[in-house]
Amino acid sequence: MAGNILADKTVQYEVFIEGDRKLGTANATLMEASFKTDTFTGAGVLGEIDMPTYGFTSSAELKLSWHTVNDTLVDLMAPHAHNLELRGAIQTRDTATGIIKMRAVKVNVRGFTKSGNFGSLEPATANNAETTLELLYYKVTIDGEKEMEVDKDNYIFYVKGKDYAADIRSALGL
Repeated sequence: MAGNILADKTVQYEVFIEGDRKLGTANATLMEASFKTDTFTGAGVLGEIDMPTYGFTSSAELKLSWHTVNDTLVDLMAPHAHNLELRGAIQTRDTATGIIKMRAVKVNVRGFTKSGNFGSLEPATANNAETTLELLYYKVTIDGEKEMEVDKDNYIFYVKGKDYAADIRSALGL
């Protein structure tokens, strides 16, 4: 009998820049996917609807909180788009069997640095430096399967096997 597979926790993760260099020790606050809306009202509508615009997302950020000032914090201050990959091991549990397994999660992002905070210096204490990137692109892959991809520059809005922006590209002749 198969039970529900419950995701329990992130066991560990690593952050890579440009696909091959492991970054320093950081905590990551991942992007929030929210949709650009416009208020729709008028004849035929009883009130107002904040209607999402098909395929458009609001500003999305990735925040990296560094334990120390490091080379990567400085590298990310360069005024060009940066490609980062966060690779995680997610612990799951089958509720019927109790078997615990790991799932591979990858989050790929491309973005420009919006801010870099070098934190503070205190003896025997993490200095809480931060880097915030404005994301142009993000993709979530679980166990090798693409689950979501947003590419603002190339009109891609993909969720679970369907590119919802394909009609937009087609209408524009792209």
